[in-house]
Amino acid sequence: MTDAILVFDIGKTNKKCLVFDQHFNLIDEVSTVFPEHQDEDGFPCDDIAAITEWVLATAREKICSSNYNVEAINFSAYGATFVYIDKFGNSISPVYNYLKPLTDQKADTFFSTYGKKEVLSKETSSPFLGMLNSGLQLYWLKYAKPEKYARLKYALHLPQYLSYLFTNTAISEYTSIGCHTMLWDFSKKQYHDWVNQEGINSILAPITNTTTYTKVELHGKTIKIGAGIHDSSSALLPYLYQSSEPFILLSTGTWNITLNPFEEGELTDDDLANDCLMFLGPEGQKVKAARLFMGKEHQVQVEKLTQAFNVSADAYKTVHLNKPLLEKLTKEGKRYFSLELTDANETANWNTLADFETAYHQLIIELATLQIASIERAIGQTNVKRLFIDGGFVDNEIFLHLIRENFSTFEIIPAQLPVGSALGAALTVATTEQLDEWKSKQSKKVSA
Repeated sequence: MTDAILVFDIGKTNKKCLVFDQHFNLIDEVSTVFPEHQDEDGFPCDDIAAITEWVLATAREKICSSNYNVEAINFSAYGATFVYIDKFGNSISPVYNYLKPLTDQKADTFFSTYGKKEVLSKETSSPFLGMLNSGLQLYWLKYAKPEKYARLKYALHLPQYLSYLFTNTAISEYTSIGCHTMLWDFSKKQYHDWVNQEGINSILAPITNTTTYTKVELHGKTIKIGAGIHDSSSALLPYLYQSSEPFILLSTGTWNITLNPFEEGELTDDDLANDCLMFLGPEGQKVKAARLFMGKEHQVQVEKLTQAFNVSADAYKTVHLNKPLLEKLTKEGKRYFSLELTDANETANWNTLADFETAYHQLIIELATLQIASIERAIGQTNVKRLFIDGGFVDNEIFLHLIRENFSTFEIIPAQLPVGSALGAALTVATTEQLDEWKSKQSKKVSA
């Protein structure tokens, strides 16, 4: 049997179990979707009991498989989410949704106690995002649900909770701590003073590096269990492992996130005002991240266009780059779309455009303009000339052309690393020999 690494990749919608062989080829995959539950306030949330049961049952099935020999297990999962456990390791509350509103009163009380919003945002390298700042979830829980807080032993970030299911050891890990939590003071390289003053540090487990693992006995086998990793940081890891030169990664999808792991400076007020923040990398290093809700905006606008021009829902996939048309629209320099990503209304009506092809080219021009500004914000003063692009927009000829035109001095590398966040999690628990082999192959691909 081939040796294998098992990864649970827990997204907001899809929950996946993926099996990689020793060469990091995907050899097995299971995906499922769980109906959302509601928390005690009636707000939708993930069903942590169902997820827990599925992870344990699926792990047992894969470990006992006769098709491969599972040597290691790791976890990638979405951020800004805590699982609250008592001294017996049992979950004591729902997994509160990061989209759940944080009341203005709670936010006002927090900032009046611990400092101005702008100051705390700069010190923690994160804009104020409500419950998406998961540190504020802990503050909210302490005062909104005191009976639950009193029973709390540890608040575990979701990837580390999944690891805990197998190791029974509570840990915290850098990439989850540094994911717009407002918990971490990036200049002091420790939890922010407010965390200690509030006593929240007592419910946060000891910090470990992303590459830490624990060996446990499972179903008759000794298996390495990884610490878990935040999915965006996990998607960055394969590129860190394969590129010997500084680079920027534009990861595209529902959110387009530009990641710069070579930034040495600090965030500016303008950065924070434009959804630019810092993540923590696997070893606690800074990663500058500029976010743009572009995939969602693209989806919303394409639905309007398909209805207006009476074309199929996936007609945009067959629109190829028309350079003369693109140059004509670019030269005109008009804005036709009222985008949620901007504050200004359109100056012209896209209904006046001749046909679907023209309208779609114009839409990508306007979206790419925003994307270019976001990339430039992530680059800052970093001396970098290599840009990786992965995800759904890699297949968009118009988008790629506009990015290449703007960053003409850059080496633009469209990359389709399948299941990138899961692959990153697998790489962190690989043996040195497996990792060296993979690095060598990927470096040759990039060089070619």
